[in-house]
Amino acid sequence: MSINKQFNGLDIKNLIGVPLDAVIDANKEMAETTGKFIEKVGFDSKGKVREANFDYIQNEDGQLLEK
Repeated sequence: MSINKQFNGLDIKNLIGVPLDAVIDANKEMAETTGKFIEKVGFDSKGKVREANFDYIQNEDGQLLEK
């Protein structure tokens, strides 16, 4: 049976549109979740950006060592 005959009669919306809509909805949800995480973790209660400082040292081989 040819490929054309296998897909004959299928609604293009069901074949392509429904999965595409699901991907779009998932992407939107992921973007919203990422935004909420950044607001919660990246900003303090006054709306200022939180900062983090890291100190490290390297040995002669370039390996990072704990300070």
